Amino acid sequence: MALNIKVQVGSGEGPQKVMRFNQEMTVFEVCKQIKEKLEYQGGSDHGLFQPASGARMGRWLAGGRTLMFYDISSGDILIYKKKHRPLKVKAMDDSMRTVMVDDSQVVWQLVDTIGERMGFKNAEEYSLATSDGSGWPPDIDAARARSR
Repeated sequence: MALNIKVQVGSGEGPQKVMRFNQEMTVFEVCKQIKEKLEYQGGSDHGLFQPASGARMGRWLAGGRTLMFYDISSGDILIYKKKHRPLKVKAMDDSMRTVMVDDSQVVWQLVDTIGERMGFKNAEEYSLATSDGSGWPPDIDAARARSR
């Protein structure tokens, strides 16, 4: 079955282009088609992000899965954007470092990546918190626990 999907390129604030995809296409194939048809210069570090809608949180779509797996429907919005971004990390000793992270990873993978790049021997003993010290929102902590 063909789906008409609204595709945004970049941060999701730009114009939308409606594109037609088969629901049995993989996310990788959809990304390839977006790159070709929109003549976008994004590389292998780009992926599809489905923004939050109703009760569903925003999520990155895995390249090997199909649109049907994610229950994507005609009229849905998908954002084709970079997965990697710099993240400023402040350690307990108040030192600051900038670490490149992959936003498509789950939180425990981010903690491991940050710990490795910061030189922590036991990254699992650390956690992430916002700059105001409030920690992660409860739904992210629950997602972290489920993904382990």
